[in-house]
Amino acid sequence: MLCENPKRERHDIPDGGRKIELNAVVNWGDDDQRDDHAKTRRFCSFACLADWAAERAAQHDGRVLAK
Repeated sequence: MLCENPKRERHDIPDGGRKIELNAVVNWGDDDQRDDHAKTRRFCSFACLADWAAERAAQHDGRVLAK
């Protein structure tokens, strides 16, 4: 399975290797037109998870697609 870090070249998590699974639920709030969603994300390390979180923060924090 692939690690979902967007900042590094795509890399595999080997079978039986260490992985971190994050069950993320995104609720955009009542004033946003985006649909809420839930998804499991997989990372090979906390560093990769941190890269993913920083990328999402830069893209979405404080932004609302108003209805």
